[in-house]
Amino acid sequence: MKLLNLAPSSAGLLLFASAALSVLPSITAKHANNDKRKACQSFTGFERQNCPEGTIYVSGHDSKASFNRIQEAIDSLPKDTSPQTILVGAGSYQEQLNVTRKGPLYILGQTEESGANQVTVYFSSGVTQNNTGGHFQGSNFDNAVTAVLSVAPSYEASLTGSGYAGAPLITDPSQFGCSDFRMYNINLDQRWGPTRVGPALAVSVSYAQASFYGVGAFGFQDTVYVGHNASVLFLDSNILGATDILYGFGTLWVEKSQIGSRGAGGGIVAWKGSLQPVDNLYGAYISNSHLVSSPDLEFNITRQVALARPWNSAARAVYLHTEMEDHILPAGFVEWSSSDPRINSTLFFAEYRSQGPGFNATARAALPAGTPLTAAPNVQQIEHILTPDQAEMFSIHKVFKNKLDWVDSFYDSNFPPRDAGIHHHHRHGQPKQPDSGKMAKRTRHSKH
Repeated sequence: MKLLNLAPSSAGLLLFASAALSVLPSITAKHANNDKRKACQSFTGFERQNCPEGTIYVSGHDSKASFNRIQEAIDSLPKDTSPQTILVGAGSYQEQLNVTRKGPLYILGQTEESGANQVTVYFSSGVTQNNTGGHFQGSNFDNAVTAVLSVAPSYEASLTGSGYAGAPLITDPSQFGCSDFRMYNINLDQRWGPTRVGPALAVSVSYAQASFYGVGAFGFQDTVYVGHNASVLFLDSNILGATDILYGFGTLWVEKSQIGSRGAGGGIVAWKGSLQPVDNLYGAYISNSHLVSSPDLEFNITRQVALARPWNSAARAVYLHTEMEDHILPAGFVEWSSSDPRINSTLFFAEYRSQGPGFNATARAALPAGTPLTAAPNVQQIEHILTPDQAEMFSIHKVFKNKLDWVDSFYDSNFPPRDAGIHHHHRHGQPKQPDSGKMAKRTRHSKH
């Protein structure tokens, strides 16, 4: 793998500094907007004046609500670039959500405190796969049809597709979807499982920028899909799955969150390389997070769960400052399968400062620490243990090329970090741990 030249030019730094000065007057306004969001979410009786202007209120039982179903509220929004807010009252909603608009959309779940979600959107839909001679054959349906939440400009844009590159790539930016989708304190529960085999998505994002705060994404196979030209962030969230929990083509960053394994199929991550510019740092990045066995797991998966496997040979998955419990496979990363390893010059798996009983430095299938970031030669040396200098390549600022205006920078005062590097990055505590009883109650419930 060719090393990327990520060093900013002095002219770029001057432009960045100038731009930073120009937005200082808006910081107070952004703080006020964040306070308004919190006030809007925390209520016993809905008061419109406590919410951002124009907020649409959804509730299955409150007479003050404009709509009883979330999708009805989404469908009522103008097809333009104006920012819109939807507040969802406490309760369970059986529906699939489909966001196609370009303009910013913020969906807030009623909550008394961050991490205590009172809103669940659930659905049960999957793509059946039958085991024929050891090979899983899927139906004629695309994974996209199963998603509890889909953020994409069209159905065609949301398709996973098949083969090395997946569905045909859309290259015209004017055809892209939501520029700034945010969801707060809502559980997205895909209940298709656990005995069925096949993809069933909780979250699907393609050709859009989406961020999730205090959100639960629950499923079994392929819980979160990040499609072509998608940029996605999960912060302070909980993600559950059993097989290839996180998969896709785009760029996913999981920060200060918990990923719970409900089984040991595939890996936590299954990624495909992207047909995008060579300097695009697509891939799955798990940072300052916690890998655990799911509280609702009913069997032993000790030392059985792989960190990632290559959905195609250009996969990229990087773990940074992540706590790992003892369900993680000692070798860490694995091949796709023994008959189809998918390991060649474009594969990149790495870790930096992993810790906990799931990190076994002597058992990792890793190249010697400090090895130049070239290709992994085989399954016995499939990953890199990064040095501090190497890890600097994979800060969130560099991964997203300092284009983070779609991220709520006031949800967490320490994220995104003001310093663009990782070398001096420190963990700001473990992610909030959910009450295991509550987790089990709200989620009762393997790749192609």
